[in-house]
Amino acid sequence: MLQILDTDPLSPMILEDVYTEFLWTHQWEQALRISQRLHAAFPNDRLVSHGTPLVYEGLGRHQEALAALEKLRATPVKVLPWIPSVGTLLARLGERAEAEKVLTNLKNGMNKGRIQDYVAVASLCFALGDRNQGFAYLDQAYEARDRAHVRYDLAILISSYWLEDVRNDPRFAAFLKKMGLPAAALR
Repeated sequence: MLQILDTDPLSPMILEDVYTEFLWTHQWEQALRISQRLHAAFPNDRLVSHGTPLVYEGLGRHQEALAALEKLRATPVKVLPWIPSVGTLLARLGERAEAEKVLTNLKNGMNKGRIQDYVAVASLCFALGDRNQGFAYLDQAYEARDRAHVRYDLAILISSYWLEDVRNDPRFAAFLKKMGLPAAALR
């Protein structure tokens, strides 16, 4: 993966692609190194600012994850797809009350006809320890799989870091089977 950087080591697009690959494959040390390169070259890169809390959490550096998360939450630009991730990260870092506020806001938004982000809400439910509700939202995602954003969320479901805690739950294997994905995908 790092060889691609040799083609154009300062390309923000290549750096972001490599960074994203490391995030998806949970290679936190590598992701941190690339994020530092991206931040040095492009201090306002939104992908890095949104991914930094996740990287620190993946590394077990919880205080740094919380600090990066607070910095992210203080920015004036709110990117909708990252809001559920913020909630999930808050839950994983022990900020339960804040995470529950995010979940309530997401559910209220869904009830008012905003984007139906079932997979993100499921992830947040799982992070809060409510597996039954989380699986109910995954089932809703499956039923809505013809919508483009839901189809994308389901496509990247296996690599989702947020679902680490439920991978051993038999319902997750059953869900993957229902989607036509092999159980080997869990390994």
